[in-house]
Amino acid sequence: MRFALLTVAMLLTACQPAYLSNGQPNPSSVYFEIPVDSKFVLRKDVTFPPYRKDMFFQNGKLSDYSGVNKWTAYCALSLHAQRQVPFTVKADTFVARKVSRQFLFQLAGAPLQVAGQFDRDGFQEWRVLATVVELSSDTQPEVARMTCAQWGLPQDLSNVTLNGIRTSFGDFVQLEIADLRTPSTSSGKQSRLSGGTS
Repeated sequence: MRFALLTVAMLLTACQPAYLSNGQPNPSSVYFEIPVDSKFVLRKDVTFPPYRKDMFFQNGKLSDYSGVNKWTAYCALSLHAQRQVPFTVKADTFVARKVSRQFLFQLAGAPLQVAGQFDRDGFQEWRVLATVVELSSDTQPEVARMTCAQWGLPQDLSNVTLNGIRTSFGDFVQLEIADLRTPSTSSGKQSRLSGGTS
């Protein structure tokens, strides 16, 4: 029953265009892609435990991989490398330098991303088409990226929306969407789809 309801909800979401009639982004559309130069304003410090380079956000709460529910939207904030001691990312503004959608196995940003991997419940994982945002900060170069996803069908379609991303972060992050009418200041390019798992 839950699977059927999820399928119907995803089909309804997939019918919505990327932009509203007034030209504003449609926060409920799976087709809207976060533009380069958008800003992720981290409002609270986030501490990474030793030997962990990913922290997950879902429904406004912070957790590790074990606390993520793959059936609803979630995001992962990632460092370039794990450390042997706790590491705190301070409240800051991070700029999107490159945005892509990538097929990932397991949960986006989880410790393993391997085809055919089995999840903790013993079921074979399905791939997800995740939104991957390479981040930049003048003061905290240790921060690498943000990855957001939501499992769903069809698998060749991203199922995470702008509303889903904002709900995942809650009060932790304020997302400021860049104006596409303003020329990009980023040296990187926005990629619409990538098959890699970087």
